[in-house]
Amino acid sequence: MDAMKNTILAIFIMLCAFSSQAFGQSVKPLSIQGGLGGGLSLGQSDLSDYNGYNLGGKLKLDVKMLPVKVVGHVHYNSLEDDQQRVLTQLGAETEDVSVEIVSVGAGIEYSVLPIPLIHPYVSADAAMNFFSGDQIDSFSRFGCGFGVGTEISLPVLPITFDIEAKYRLNNLIGKDDGEGTSNHIQLWAQVLFDLF
Repeated sequence: MDAMKNTILAIFIMLCAFSSQAFGQSVKPLSIQGGLGGGLSLGQSDLSDYNGYNLGGKLKLDVKMLPVKVVGHVHYNSLEDDQQRVLTQLGAETEDVSVEIVSVGAGIEYSVLPIPLIHPYVSADAAMNFFSGDQIDSFSRFGCGFGVGTEISLPVLPITFDIEAKYRLNNLIGKDDGEGTSNHIQLWAQVLFDLF
């Protein structure tokens, strides 16, 4: 009887040890993900006739003690208006006019309903935006963005899919007199990889 008790006790201690080891390995106090992606850019405000695409990357720092993830991004947005009318010696013609915006910024993502496989979040960021284009001189402005997104994690894959929609106020601070409002909606998807 004592041998049986000792065997059961030994099995119980081993199970406790293995489960605590497994728990310690599965919950990291800090993780970093990086990813690349792209999508659509839809002009708003004074850019309402402009549409195009975006490419970029994102880094996510997840400190388990914090209620939010810290996020950094670099985005390239190419917006084009193919209905711009230009007067020539032969009359009015249409020609493509493009605006390019490179955005470098940082912000936060707050998970609103973490459920298995899908992790919806709300996000906000601040960014420095660098403008260039066909008919404008290059300049920079400070702006911000607000959005919603979701991460999709499939246990069989070593990657995470991140889908986000964000309203970007590109020239919120630093406008010249008479300068219009250059906002856009950014829809994009990316693939995230664990870096740390």
